[in-house]
Amino acid sequence: MKPILKECISINIFIEIILNKLDNDFKKEVTMKSKSIYALNLFNITSKREYLSYLKRSGEEVTTHNGKVIAIGKFKESLKGDLSPRKVMILVEWESKEAFENYINDPLLKEVHAHRENGSGDYIWQSFEKLEDFRPFFRD
Repeated sequence: MKPILKECISINIFIEIILNKLDNDFKKEVTMKSKSIYALNLFNITSKREYLSYLKRSGEEVTTHNGKVIAIGKFKESLKGDLSPRKVMILVEWESKEAFENYINDPLLKEVHAHRENGSGDYIWQSFEKLEDFRPFFRD
């Protein structure tokens, strides 16, 4: 094999290795950023008018910001624990933490969020990483 041809093959292999590494790093970064989360909302409605104003736009906006309402519930009974009951429960799955933050921080939704804040009280809002099973809880 001619030296110049051998050198070109070596450069092509080197470039391919670098591109594969970059591709793998990019896939890892995208996977880390786009990990789904659940947002659990527990609260009481303090103003029906205000909260209804929030609901008129929130469903569409949640979807637009890559969220999906998974469950809505009305308090039934306390089974265990010391937490004061809240009458409303909403569980939303977000494509990623960034999607959730974009929804919360979208300046175009400032008025919409004001209706939520003015129409609800005793708010508990927690996020949970979406898991496929219990294994992450038992890793060392």
